[in-house]
Amino acid sequence: KMVKGVILDGKRVDKTSGRAKSSKPVAKRNISKKELDGIKDRKRSEKERKADKKMQFLRAKQQKQRDERRKRFMPNITDDSKKDKKDSDDDEDEHAGEVYDTSAGILAKDGYYEVPVEHMEVTKEDEEIIKRLQKKDAPTEEKGKEMTLFDLIMQKMNQNQQKNMENYNIDELEEGVASKMNKKVVQVYRGVGRVLQAYRSGKFPKAFKVIPMLTNWEDVLFLTKPHKWTPQAMFEATKIFASNFNAQMAQRFYNLVLLPVVRNDIDEKQKLNYHYYQSVKKAVFKPNAFFKGFLLPLAKDCSAREAAIIGSILVKVSIPVLHASAALLKMSQYEYSIGSSYFIKVLLAKNFALPTKVIDGMVEYFYSFC
Repeated sequence: KMVKGVILDGKRVDKTSGRAKSSKPVAKRNISKKELDGIKDRKRSEKERKADKKMQFLRAKQQKQRDERRKRFMPNITDDSKKDKKDSDDDEDEHAGEVYDTSAGILAKDGYYEVPVEHMEVTKEDEEIIKRLQKKDAPTEEKGKEMTLFDLIMQKMNQNQQKNMENYNIDELEEGVASKMNKKVVQVYRGVGRVLQAYRSGKFPKAFKVIPMLTNWEDVLFLTKPHKWTPQAMFEATKIFASNFNAQMAQRFYNLVLLPVVRNDIDEKQKLNYHYYQSVKKAVFKPNAFFKGFLLPLAKDCSAREAAIIGSILVKVSIPVLHASAALLKMSQYEYSIGSSYFIKVLLAKNFALPTKVIDGMVEYFYSFC
């Protein structure tokens, strides 16, 4: 039975026994260690349940957004492809859950991005016909003319010399660059280059992170031999340059290093390595540099396969309206090509509120086909 009592000087005195009982709160009472551990476990489990519930809500929201994008941009894809998805614990990529959805042109099991099924109907014969219509009789020669870091260093070396650029090979050019630099610097960055040629994961060389702060960063970067980097090293380098470079310097890195590597990988394997794919996706962090140094040069003469793979990146990322508008206006002035027309389609599908000048340019572009 409950015993009624009164409170005197902060103590409760029972009417029946007259004993004084402490009115200390539960937290200050003498509790055994076992009971205290039980209380902590209950609180911890409650926090974990709340965190799991919140995470499930976020995942469901992301999945809903992915489904909406898929229905909007890929209406021909059925829901059967979702059954083959595998879960991923990679928190860095919001699209990690789509890694095995090859029907949507995403990452295959061999670690390469393939062209979406809806674009496979464009054969090599079709591409050749389109190129002939565009009066491009030598597309391979045009591709070879695009500027690379090797070509840029050659031009610098030949400014005060009368030798032809063809007389240099890459080893001679590297020696010429190294002769103008401190021997210790050359030794360090050649060592960095050897590390990047075998890099897979882990800590990135600290000396590499200093390159964006150097005035002769192009020469120093050339010593590391970017054409021999692993795809993982290219991804880490792109993250560093995208975050530490200004827009003009990042544009040169995208154009001289990233673009040639990505195009070469697609030409050789007919698909794009996952880490190169992520590198291009990370490059959009600097949208001005990305459009000027990567997308617009690519749009002039890219193949249907290149357009489909790079276009799948544009579908996923967020792009500022002004940069997208400037890119649309610029591509509307190009002659018709597979790349420019496909990139225009992808950017228009984002339903931007375009300026009047851009809308006029789009009208003139499409009217020219009539």
